[in-house]
Amino acid sequence: MIPESPQRIDTSVLERISVEVLSGISKEQSKFAPLTAELDATWEKIAKEAKEIMAMGYTVDIVSEIPEIEIPYHPYRVIFEGSSLLGESNGLENFMLAHGKLSELRDKGRAKCYTRWCKACTLYRLPLQNDVTGHVLKISFPNVISLASNINIDWRWERPDSEWANQQGDPVKEYKSLVERKSKPVFYVRLESEEYINMLLGGQSERSNSRFVWDSPEGISVKCADCEKWFALSEGRKSHDCTTITRP
Repeated sequence: MIPESPQRIDTSVLERISVEVLSGISKEQSKFAPLTAELDATWEKIAKEAKEIMAMGYTVDIVSEIPEIEIPYHPYRVIFEGSSLLGESNGLENFMLAHGKLSELRDKGRAKCYTRWCKACTLYRLPLQNDVTGHVLKISFPNVISLASNINIDWRWERPDSEWANQQGDPVKEYKSLVERKSKPVFYVRLESEEYINMLLGGQSERSNSRFVWDSPEGISVKCADCEKWFALSEGRKSHDCTTITRP
């Protein structure tokens, strides 16, 4: 039985839920399923903030201390979102192929920032003409198909526990159905690289093994495995200062 409190959920439960959310596990697959109303609200809050953090261009290596959940580190990622689907492609080769294609589309005026989500534009003022990395680019579905024919993309549902996802079933089949029906949904794509994240975190040259945790009301924070201290990703460009940010 999970110990519950009307004011605060146990930290170990929060950490477990945060790892489950960020690793793409559905509510039904959670260790704590069926979720109580309080845990369900916490799940939704974590998912919402995680999406906002990802929109800022951050990638964090989640090193889980939960034995049965191991999260691989991906220094180069291409992320697709559209038509209730999320696609992810990892590895330097896939990254470089996507980078070249998106740069070409940008130069032709066929890939533009969706500034509502693009923190690279609105928060960091990074010019798109300098580099497409980190920007949330709005592209047509035919261009998604073109990219998918050259790189490996793992498709999953944006909200795997939603009624739509349950009705449609396999996300890979849904993607193929969109292609076969010649649908034209709008998609968004973002490139993430270790160098880009290091720049946002203040120029750190070496990767630190970190993990997301949930500690309301601050939101999602990251634990640095090097110094065992915490910092909030929501602080934006502020560097991780190992001497001033502590948490019990």
